Amino acid sequence: MITELNPAFFENFQYVKSSTEPKFNRSIIHESINNTDTLLVTIGDSWTWGDSIYNIGTEAGQVIDSPERLVSIYGFHLKQMLGDIDWINMAYPGTANEWIVDVAVHVAELSDKLGYDKIILSVGLTDIVRDYVQKGYTAHEIYDTNLKLEKEYMKRLSVLEQNSKIVLVIGRNFTSTFHENEGIVKNHLPKKWIDIGAEHTGSTYPPSTFTTSADMIYKSKTSYHALEKKWMLDELFPKIKALIDYLDNSPMHHKKATKHPTVELHKLWAEYVYQYIVDNKLL
Repeated sequence: MITELNPAFFENFQYVKSSTEPKFNRSIIHESINNTDTLLVTIGDSWTWGDSIYNIGTEAGQVIDSPERLVSIYGFHLKQMLGDIDWINMAYPGTANEWIVDVAVHVAELSDKLGYDKIILSVGLTDIVRDYVQKGYTAHEIYDTNLKLEKEYMKRLSVLEQNSKIVLVIGRNFTSTFHENEGIVKNHLPKKWIDIGAEHTGSTYPPSTFTTSADMIYKSKTSYHALEKKWMLDELFPKIKALIDYLDNSPMHHKKATKHPTVELHKLWAEYVYQYIVDNKLL
């Protein structure tokens, strides 16, 4: 359905190819349409897609996909909790925030053509340094550069709130929104996906950081000045290490890639998002 309404954009993003199994594709778009009056669209990266559950992945010994994925990811559970609604899951493993924001904007632009009374956009943002690197930035002041980049995305998303049909909810997987940017959208979830897992297991809260991509920062072409290097070595990299150590030791996360959530944590995250929607009377 969504592809037919805007093929110029969505036909480019129906599948992502496996690097280890070239003959297999991983479907990015899943639709469950019953012509109700409300549509839920869950948008994100590999966490929203459901990577690593049921041994799904692109590494040797893993399966490219499983039919159980689509009835185990948080979007499915959120749909079930919200009742008689339609659902589209649009998630691109490994993507950056620009694609996630673009998808949300393109869906909102189709709000009249889609024909729903309400469209819930549940948007899961990812590590902002992915965008920093993909855009080829080589500026000093990596903190300020990423803060400004994220601010641009948040402002683009905030425009969608002017559409009376759109209910926009912004969440984070494992990295944090810069504090200065949190108030740009109305409904920015107070807790991250990893925070819900920490609460459930009674673990100490994982540290907050805008990135876990120390390797990307190190490999970027930026020539950092001395004070910035000191800040990264003294503050940023220790936070990244502490967060990754937490995820490696948590039973709520798989031990591959960005430490994807388990099946149990997918459902817990859905419960949290659902409760936020109910408590704030968004529907």
